[in-house]
Amino acid sequence: MYVMPKRFLVLIFVALASGLAATVALSCSRAGKQATPTPAPPTATPSPTPWPEPQVSILVDGLLAPIGMAELPNGALLVAEDGTGQRDDSAGVSLVMPDGTAGRLISGFRSSRDSGDLAGSPLVGLSLTGDKIYVGNFAQGHLWTLPLSAEEQVHGLSLPTTPLTTAQLAPAMMPLNNVRVINPFDITFDPDGVPVVTDATGDGVAKENPDGTTRFIHRFASLPNPAREGDSISPVPTGITRIDDDAGGYEYFVTLTGGCPFPDGGGQLVAIDEQRHQRTVVGGLNMPIDVAQGPDGTIWVLEFARFTPDASCFSGAGYQQNTGRLSRLLPDGSLVTVIDHLNFPGAVLPARDGSLYISEVFPGRVLHVTFGEQAAGATGQEMAPPATPVPETGRSLTDVDAALREVILANELQPYPELSTADENPALVHLGQALFFDPILSGDENISCATCHHPSFAMADGRVLPIGTGGRGLGPERDFLDRVKLGPEADTLRRQAGETDPTTGETWVANPFAGQFVPRNSPTVLNSAFYPAQFWDGRVESSSPNASVRTLELAVNQMAITDPLAVQALFPISSLNEMAGATFGGLAPQAIRDKVLERLRAIPGYVQMFQDAFGEASPAVSITVPRLAEALAAFERTLIFTKSSWDDYVAGDEQALSPQEKRGALLFYGQSKPAVNCAQCHSGDLFTDFDYHNLLVPQLGPGKGHDYTRREDWGRGGVTFDLRDRYKFRTPSLRNVALTPPYFHDGAFATLEDAIRHHADIWNSAATYDPSANQIPAALYSSLRPFEPEKQWRTAAPALRNGLPLNDEDVADLAAFLRALTDPAAQDLDHLVPEQVPSGLPVDTLSDTRQTFH
Repeated sequence: MYVMPKRFLVLIFVALASGLAATVALSCSRAGKQATPTPAPPTATPSPTPWPEPQVSILVDGLLAPIGMAELPNGALLVAEDGTGQRDDSAGVSLVMPDGTAGRLISGFRSSRDSGDLAGSPLVGLSLTGDKIYVGNFAQGHLWTLPLSAEEQVHGLSLPTTPLTTAQLAPAMMPLNNVRVINPFDITFDPDGVPVVTDATGDGVAKENPDGTTRFIHRFASLPNPAREGDSISPVPTGITRIDDDAGGYEYFVTLTGGCPFPDGGGQLVAIDEQRHQRTVVGGLNMPIDVAQGPDGTIWVLEFARFTPDASCFSGAGYQQNTGRLSRLLPDGSLVTVIDHLNFPGAVLPARDGSLYISEVFPGRVLHVTFGEQAAGATGQEMAPPATPVPETGRSLTDVDAALREVILANELQPYPELSTADENPALVHLGQALFFDPILSGDENISCATCHHPSFAMADGRVLPIGTGGRGLGPERDFLDRVKLGPEADTLRRQAGETDPTTGETWVANPFAGQFVPRNSPTVLNSAFYPAQFWDGRVESSSPNASVRTLELAVNQMAITDPLAVQALFPISSLNEMAGATFGGLAPQAIRDKVLERLRAIPGYVQMFQDAFGEASPAVSITVPRLAEALAAFERTLIFTKSSWDDYVAGDEQALSPQEKRGALLFYGQSKPAVNCAQCHSGDLFTDFDYHNLLVPQLGPGKGHDYTRREDWGRGGVTFDLRDRYKFRTPSLRNVALTPPYFHDGAFATLEDAIRHHADIWNSAATYDPSANQIPAALYSSLRPFEPEKQWRTAAPALRNGLPLNDEDVADLAAFLRALTDPAAQDLDHLVPEQVPSGLPVDTLSDTRQTFH
């Protein structure tokens, strides 16, 4: 007997992780009308009875493995998402409003893999009385409920500012001893409104008892394997709906997907009752995943995909694209296909108006299906470019200094912002400095923190996108090595793939990272200690000074470190093509850090330095991951450079700024042109609101693995998993900005002037962006993602939607003001580079990097 893995949906996720293309191709069964620009050949199935032609459009895109759906009274849609499967809290429920606005309603459900299967939140349902929402997630052992107010029951929900969490939900269908739902997949209700749930792991249907506990009203026996006589497969119940009869009775229709090896025709649609009777309604189905009944009584059956015979159930390679289909059940028990070539559909939801919604798991979207020409129409927002802003003449200010003084007072600006380092241990700072410049922290021992945050480039790297491990040189001249030397920890298999020098014992392998750029521009470390959240997407953040830092990695969160700057330092070390390299590649992040600790404990110089900093004699006690992070942060915290001409002016020296710089300041603060107010986002003494905004910056580089293409970078949305945060990135501080080109999260613009012009007209700038005109290396030309306003415009920064009325003189004035934010001391930081480090490895310097890295 083939045993179904603990959870069905993870297998389908593996196909996504394997790079399976997910372009939808739909064909209508009657006329074969194509609904997308990349159609599959239509497979028309003549209908035995007249049926309106289906029209298919995309309602929402970019969800994380959407499955279950429910409709609210106001027409809004709830969509349960299984998440990324990367052992994070990315599973949850999104809310799609009638106007197309979408975002997370509930977040924080664990998304991981169990026996290779995606484990998240596939179930969402609205109670019959409309007074609560039910949500189910894997391995919780119960359901969750969200009560709705009387107002919400009538008019529906609105999107909360931040998603709700489980702390704001109530449990339901609680365990009764060992009886519990493990993998709640779909929900329906009995005539009294009691929830009835399929359990895809428990191979049964469970119901809530009057006391709120759980009992199983049916368990399914194994199904026959049509591909192998005498063999059987697990039933795997997925979709469920209640079907009432004319006599007042009812049954539950349940789709049995049929387990590994998912043979053609192995699935069934069955009917059960609460007396444990079962009958087959339709057999011979290909992985049926949902069943639903529409307002007109039509019963819809959804099949997920066909599976390639003899393919591995755990690799994901066996699931065939565009082989899902939607059918309707005829009175004689036969099925007629209505839509073919669906791309891994997860659920079908009949809407009150007679249309249908279909979730597609891998593409991450919800389709809207209407019937007939009159019902058809686009459901998405029509996208048209805004009018190009017309440059305008600024108002004349007779007393510029008086106007700027008013700005300084109104914004409560203070000169020379500082960060107290009075309690900093000099030995700790010295240790952190050594670690920062030492390649010993990298797997292949060929890159240090300083390589991408070097004093010669104002603690950035001067590149569009960094070259991490496997490179040589610094800054724009850095290039990929042909070969890399493995560190001593490399496993035998990796060493066998290379060449070992019999004299030195060194093993060299072909550079596995050649051509692989780090996805985001290296931000400067200068003044980074001021930030309560680190990285472009804020994925290392603290809610208050004494709170534990939150990240997407559970092992780091469990360290309960309260300094975001320290926690930030732990992630490049464990990033594959930043620092982990070929030697550590394939190890878990915390295992990589532990390997680094072993190296440090074996170096007498570091043993002494840790002892001097922390006072512990034993290397095992003194050299730990939190202390490694603390030391690096101690050094970075000394890099405060906030003594600029602007600060002198704020302090009272009216001669500190030139007339042009003053004109730029008046523009910046919205005084000469109220429509131009850069300080809305670049606010305060650090010139940042510490928030996240979508500026429609052209997408360059390999992306962060988001979207079904794996090429997108969703920015903040990849941290919050909220559609409203897609393409948003942290507002950078503008202090010393003149020293750290190129600009934005992917280095898309080479000069301050070009960056300002992009702010002035973000739509047209994104639509007409030419990498060759922006000093982008030719190796990155092909990585430019197309501008997709239907995806990107919805979250675009409101303050920039209508553009900024800037002329060339304005741009020059603003750039002059930004250059006045430079601390002269930050222009020459080479004194920070130590002559040597305790490991004895070469230290990166701009003058001799070519020689050092050959």
